[in-house]
Amino acid sequence: MAQQLPVITPASLKSTKMRGSRLLIILQLVYITNCMDQLHIVYEWKQLDFQFPTPEDRQQAVESGAFVPENCMPMGVEVYDGRLFITVPRWRSGVPASLAYINLKDNSTMSPKLMPYPNWAAHTPGADGKSEIVSPFRVRADRCGRLWVLDSGKTDSLGNGTVKYPPALLIYDLKTDRLLRTYVLPKEQVKEDSGFATIAVEDRDCEDTYVYSGDVGKAGVVVYSWAKNSSWRISHHYFHPDPLACDFSVKGHNFSWTDAIFGLGLSGPNADNYSTLYFHPMASYNEFSVSTEYLRNQSVADGNFDAFKLLGSRGPNAQSSVSFVDPKTGVLFYSLVNLNAVACWRTTNKAYDMKNQGRIYMNDETMVYPTDIKVDYDNNLWVLSNRMPVWMYGKLDPNEVNYRVFSAPVLDAISHTACDVTPRSDILDKFVNKIKNVTNKIATKINPNSAAEKELRTFKAKCFRCLRGPNLMKTLVVAGCVAIVVQQISVCVNKLIDIPITTYTHFDFNKTVLYPSVTFCREPPYKYEELLDYGLYSHPRYTSAWINFNFSAVSLDRLWQETTYDESEFFVQYGLEGSADNVAITSTLGFVTGRCFTLSPKILSGHASKASGYSITLQHRALDVSTSTSIYPPGYHVFVHYTREPYTEVEVYNGGLVDYMYINTGETIDAKLTVDEYVKISKEDDPCTYLSDYSANDCTTQFVWDRVGNQVGCSGPWMRSSLPRCNNYTAIRNLISAYMNTYNNHGCDMCPRFCRSYLYNVFVTDRQSFYAWDASINLWHFKTDSVTLQSQNGWQLLQLFIHFNSMMVSVYEERYNYDWNLFVSDLGGSIGFLLGLSVISVMSILGSVWFEIIKPLIVKKKVRKDIMSVTGSTSTTDVAIIYKDHKLYEDDFGKVSARKLTISDRQFSNGPQRCMECTSAPSVEYNVGE
Repeated sequence: MAQQLPVITPASLKSTKMRGSRLLIILQLVYITNCMDQLHIVYEWKQLDFQFPTPEDRQQAVESGAFVPENCMPMGVEVYDGRLFITVPRWRSGVPASLAYINLKDNSTMSPKLMPYPNWAAHTPGADGKSEIVSPFRVRADRCGRLWVLDSGKTDSLGNGTVKYPPALLIYDLKTDRLLRTYVLPKEQVKEDSGFATIAVEDRDCEDTYVYSGDVGKAGVVVYSWAKNSSWRISHHYFHPDPLACDFSVKGHNFSWTDAIFGLGLSGPNADNYSTLYFHPMASYNEFSVSTEYLRNQSVADGNFDAFKLLGSRGPNAQSSVSFVDPKTGVLFYSLVNLNAVACWRTTNKAYDMKNQGRIYMNDETMVYPTDIKVDYDNNLWVLSNRMPVWMYGKLDPNEVNYRVFSAPVLDAISHTACDVTPRSDILDKFVNKIKNVTNKIATKINPNSAAEKELRTFKAKCFRCLRGPNLMKTLVVAGCVAIVVQQISVCVNKLIDIPITTYTHFDFNKTVLYPSVTFCREPPYKYEELLDYGLYSHPRYTSAWINFNFSAVSLDRLWQETTYDESEFFVQYGLEGSADNVAITSTLGFVTGRCFTLSPKILSGHASKASGYSITLQHRALDVSTSTSIYPPGYHVFVHYTREPYTEVEVYNGGLVDYMYINTGETIDAKLTVDEYVKISKEDDPCTYLSDYSANDCTTQFVWDRVGNQVGCSGPWMRSSLPRCNNYTAIRNLISAYMNTYNNHGCDMCPRFCRSYLYNVFVTDRQSFYAWDASINLWHFKTDSVTLQSQNGWQLLQLFIHFNSMMVSVYEERYNYDWNLFVSDLGGSIGFLLGLSVISVMSILGSVWFEIIKPLIVKKKVRKDIMSVTGSTSTTDVAIIYKDHKLYEDDFGKVSARKLTISDRQFSNGPQRCMECTSAPSVEYNVGE
């Protein structure tokens, strides 16, 4: 009996294609959505609230002042076994419970009420006025099921009635919520201004656990041993704050903090079961480390001072509070207080520098002051932000969200950052596996009861049909179109992740204009006769002259004060818009250029003319003219630069933006100014800053001073350093040599430039000179006998006029040129290309080419096969043929209006005929071609 053949119609074919296209779109969107998964907000509060036993109890607490919502500030966070713990230190009165928790399984609200831990009784003052838990800042749950609570013991420290109890460690059993042990820190380990705010737990052995507590008030680390039930205090100068990093600016509030060691992050144990403690003071830009091998014994730590290592710097304005190391990936997570960000560094990287540090999350609204960071035992990252500087120095708006808890799997958080631990070659495998999983799920839902063998056979049959005859070309066209679309979408996704930047150029006509700062450095920079008095016959850079210098009788600061020129020896007059009151003057001391003076505008100018610009008259002594030992003729080096970038003789690679000219003694120069404004976008590999109190020039100069000072061990008067002045010939020779080799070739790449800066260009429009310099005899000679050298009481004069001729500013602005709107547009265009009429038309054209041109050219051949039955007619209907082997061949059905069928010499010209009764297997012969 003939088998029933499936009928494939154009409508069903179209439906199949549409389903496949929709599936492709779904898979693409699934992938895109997963790629864009970022740190997300789990909980948020405008004000904290607590789960009181009854509403009446809450009302009573509010009325009595025991609960003041605006005084409750979340500080620490920890996650363990379905509970999220939050500390609320009693900095101000009105905190009913200073340690609470949230049930993570309760998703009924994003602003849940806090439940006191372990119970209300632990936060209720006893007869002595002290409760079991006083005021913890941060807590840590170890892998042994214990909660370590570091209790500072201080209450109302921001109020007027500070109460101090001894700081203590409280250890709870998280399975029973029972207090296991209370350890009060010994008096000798607690200083007058101590403040214990951070904790790290080394729990490699539950019975031999060590706890490290940082003292942010009086720099030190207290180490506690669970097995010994004792503690000891360790000191090191790396624990102390950096006086150059004490200035903070958060959400419009500028303040100064001198917090010492703050961030503590413990790595996983090494082969010897020791961990590495990564730490930093809050008032610092640097990260340090030490093995716990040296911390577990005070005498060992004191005897191995060099075991504490400086890893590197996070860069300017990158002070950090808390930190945490994920032991599984080895990634160190840390907060960036001024930048409202959370960043990371992979501890397996050899270099701790800016290019190896990744930014996890940054937002000036939602991440204001990230106060705590943890990784739970399910490999999820948790971050708490609380706007604490606004709360301390201003007032929080109770109508805004002020406190937030963020979370994300660690691998998602570090994905596509410098901390990503996924090899780049595995990314495609991840995508393929994800698509396979999604496809399998969809197939299961569509046909959950189908057998795997049947699905595989159906799949092979479909693939076979797609690769034969004209279907092969259609398949190739569709595959090519899909490949093009996938490639286009991949490009779009890459552009969305790494947004391309384009520089736009335009011109602004301003109503007011800011004049640049102008710095003058005298040439020669040092007084010749004063140098001779000290035996230094030439510039101090020539170290051989220092061999007879009496270091014990003359200090270097005094020497530089007496041998350089002061303001009165520079200027006869100066002014902006005709007044000296419009100009601020500052001095800078350098080694190569001596003492230089900078004129900076105090006002914005509303005119562009010579009268509204700078007018400066400088002077030179006749003695300097006659005794000059410089390679330059006597005169002044003039540097024109952005007011926010002070002058430095150190070469600045990514800042500065300075123009330069030289003015000789006796010259009068008229110079025109133009200005270019550069607006830059900060990127990870090329960062910039908008900070008002930052300077790339200052940052680079300090970098050079620190490097030279650390190399030599002493400093010079032109350097800002805590090191002592060099006091012997060998030291000063090494200092000068090191400085001259470094100040123009230092390789500093840690000082970003301003995101918005200005380059002032100076063009000399008129230069009048009354004499010429004779380099052969190092003297001036008059150009004509009728012109005399400009002089005033033996001083030779120079005049300089610097001004704008127009108020036009050339602006070079970097802009992102790709966003979600363009992405959606490109995505729609790509999908439209795949599904549109153009693809269908191409397929139809190729099909016509096959049937009308290619197939008729194929040589016709005879095919003979044994059959069992024939169904159909020889006119216009379809024919189905079943052979002895009971197999159907696709060649055997289709239109056969031009076919000739022969079965055992019998012609079938009318109606279907069957040969099931034939004693011998008949055969059929027909032409393959239409």
